[in-house]
Amino acid sequence: MRLMQILMFAGIFSLYIGFSAVQGYLLRSARGPSYRSAGGLIIGAYALLIWIPTTAFLALLSWIPLVLRLISILAGFATIALVTLRPEWMPALVWTRSFNRRYLGATMVLVALAALIPWLPNPNIGALTLGLAACLAGISALHDITARV
Repeated sequence: MRLMQILMFAGIFSLYIGFSAVQGYLLRSARGPSYRSAGGLIIGAYALLIWIPTTAFLALLSWIPLVLRLISILAGFATIALVTLRPEWMPALVWTRSFNRRYLGATMVLVALAALIPWLPNPNIGALTLGLAACLAGISALHDITARV
């Protein structure tokens, strides 16, 4: 794999793991006492509109070796299971808001690099828009990561 492909894969993988974590969080919230019937619709809509299409997109990326695609998809399922179950052996730090913001910030940096590096020699509006949006999202996520909101 070339550097750009590695950056693209790292960005796609980290986004996929983040999407899987949200799916796990939604499933975990369904087990709580404040769960409402509308929660099932939200869980289903998120799975149908975001997680399943992202899984299919990752599975169909032919420039990524098949083994990496399978490992990525299995890591997504493992992430859903871990976030849903929240095992006690996992460090408490993983469940904090500051960890989530750092993860989002790092993911956005990877996406920005994957979009902006190829933009330099071959400028196009799509790569620039994606790169700048990822930069702004990363800065926003990393801004005041110690906030207790």
